[in-house]
Amino acid sequence: MQFLYQQTKPGGAIAITMIDTKSTVGSLYEKLWNDDNYPISYNCGSQVRMQIKNRGWTSKSRSNWGRLDVTPMIDAPESEVGMAMLDWFTHTVNFRLTASKPMLSEVMSFFETGYEVKDGKKLVSNDREELVITKAIN
Repeated sequence: MQFLYQQTKPGGAIAITMIDTKSTVGSLYEKLWNDDNYPISYNCGSQVRMQIKNRGWTSKSRSNWGRLDVTPMIDAPESEVGMAMLDWFTHTVNFRLTASKPMLSEVMSFFETGYEVKDGKKLVSNDREELVITKAIN
């Protein structure tokens, strides 16, 4: 973040989206981050907010409570849409084809057990906080 802030021109802004680890998607990322075999960078919201406060940067934030429809990924996991969704969630191209069977099973269990049904759609929580850091004009 320090590098990004240094590169930001006076009057400019940095936008950050942080996923709530209590949401289905956030808990998946937190679990993957703790797996040594999965290359993901992880900083929790409290760490980001502490860096902003310690550096004296100006920021504003808002919460965004959202749900994502994962029906194709659960009902048709080997379909083009189902596989593309899994790749998007895991940030890995061809995750279903390249992940170990235990890792694939673990990731899918997050979605298969963490959804709610509304209007026939299987929805998972994707709650997040959106944060904007602004750089003062000198």
